[in-house]
Amino acid sequence: MDYIVGNLGINNKFNVSQNTPLSVYTKDFDGNGTTESILSYYLNGKEYPVADRDQIVLDLPSLIKKFDTYQKYAESDFSQIFSNDDLKDAHHLTATNFSSVYLENQGGGKFVMKPLPLEAQFSVIQSVQVGDFDGDGNLDVVIAGNYYSPEYNTGRYDASYGLLLKGDGKGVFYPVSAAESGISICGDARSTAPINIKNSTCILAAVNSGKLKCFKLNKR
Repeated sequence: MDYIVGNLGINNKFNVSQNTPLSVYTKDFDGNGTTESILSYYLNGKEYPVADRDQIVLDLPSLIKKFDTYQKYAESDFSQIFSNDDLKDAHHLTATNFSSVYLENQGGGKFVMKPLPLEAQFSVIQSVQVGDFDGDGNLDVVIAGNYYSPEYNTGRYDASYGLLLKGDGKGVFYPVSAAESGISICGDARSTAPINIKNSTCILAAVNSGKLKCFKLNKR
C-alpha cells in the first residue's frame, strides 16, 4: 500500500534540511523540577533559539541577568545562550524535512519518498482523502489544512484553500485549480470526509470555529 503523508509544508521560516534541522532540546535546565523544551533553528548557517527573549525568560528566568538587554540576546546564537554543559543529558530530537509527500511502496519493506507538487506545500496538511474523484480509473487526492494557533512569533499557517491532486496511476500527482475542481476550503480546516449526494461525489470539510462545509467535486 502507498501512502500520502501530510506535513507542515515548506512555506515556513525554518528552512530545514539534513544540515539545518529544527531541533528540540528537553531537560530541566534550571533544576527547579520542571522540564523545559527549547526549540532551535538555523539562520544563515548559525543555530538560534526559536523563542524570543520575552518567551524564553518565562521558562528560564536565570537568563534575564545573562541577557539584560534585547540586543545582547538578539546578537547571540544558540551556543552562546546554552553551553555544552547546559545541553548535557538533554533529550535532543531533530526535524529535517517538512515536505508533504507520496510514499511509494516498492515491496520488501522499501518505500520511496516523493514530494507532492509545490501547490500542496503552501501550508499545513491536516486531512487527506484518496479516491478516484474524476472517474478516470486512477486514484486522486484531496488535501485540506492550515493551522491558526502556532506560537505567536511564528504567525498562523493560512495559505491553503484545499486542493485536488489528479493522479496518473504511476505515482505522479498534478494540482487542479479550484475553478476546475470545485474545491475551495478556506480557514483552519481540520478534517474532511467524502460523501455521495445524488450520485455526485462531495467533500465535507470541518473548519475550526466554523460551519461544516460541503463541496461538489467536478468531474472533467
